[in-house]
Amino acid sequence: MIRLNIIVEGQTEETFVNKILRPQLSVFNVFVSARCVETGRKRGRMFRGGMISYLKAQKNICMTQASHQGVNP
Repeated sequence: MIRLNIIVEGQTEETFVNKILRPQLSVFNVFVSARCVETGRKRGRMFRGGMISYLKAQKNICMTQASHQGVNP
């Protein structure tokens, strides 16, 4: 099995991955996971999605990669 983690910009892209890509790739034994990038926090609330620069998303992307290191499919 292959694990494919996709970091998406917003809910539309996440829906596309979950409804279109995931079923198609599962036929080839590919496990697909989609996650919206975190765009900000305010008063303990986390916000995801929306236009952001790579520099703002970089921390979130690196954290996602680190959490999946050492995970064998």
